[in-house]
Amino acid sequence: MGFTTKPDYVGTVSWEPIKSEGGPRGLVRAPVVGGWLVAFNSNPTVSGGFTFVPDPNHEWDGNSIDLPND
Repeated sequence: MGFTTKPDYVGTVSWEPIKSEGGPRGLVRAPVVGGWLVAFNSNPTVSGGFTFVPDPNHEWDGNSIDLPND
């Protein structure tokens, strides 16, 4: 068993910015299998965070949604 110094990339993740009004800056999303990978990093020198948003048909346009009032 050996180690390689050259990774075997299988694809490219294409990030697109998400506009944010009155909230955090540095939001981006990328379409992945089954939904979106959303990342936040307002400062490139500090680690940010990731979350997965399920959306199998990639219907989310990046805007906030209106939730029903109960």
